[in-house]
Amino acid sequence: KDGEIYTADLKSKALAFTMAHALELGDKMISINLLPMTLVNEPDAVSFLLNEIKANALVPEQIIVEFTESEVISRFDEFAEAIKSLKAAGISVAIDHFGAGFAGLLLLSRFQPDRIKISQELITNVHKSGPRQAI
Repeated sequence: KDGEIYTADLKSKALAFTMAHALELGDKMISINLLPMTLVNEPDAVSFLLNEIKANALVPEQIIVEFTESEVISRFDEFAEAIKSLKAAGISVAIDHFGAGFAGLLLLSRFQPDRIKISQELITNVHKSGPRQAI
């Protein structure tokens, strides 16, 4: 079923936060990957994440939520609102594998991530490729 992947994606983050708490990471940063459409398709996804962070004695400022461009974001305005909510709560957001997927510069310009992780395909042998250097 289509929606089950988003439910599983969100619930796996609860498990990740539980594991982070058990590892007693202190104030170390924790990065999690999240499918972009999970924020749109799962009701109260942002509240769920914030509650799980708090329940595991973590703070939003130590969490980085990474999104890849591998999934088309079909409801961009709703996605952008969810990103604003995450950032307002203190969570950092990142684009993972930037340049390897669908949204590219549009995604970068619309939600202004705190971090960008550039796709290895763009930087491998960059010194040998004029087009890659230009990018």
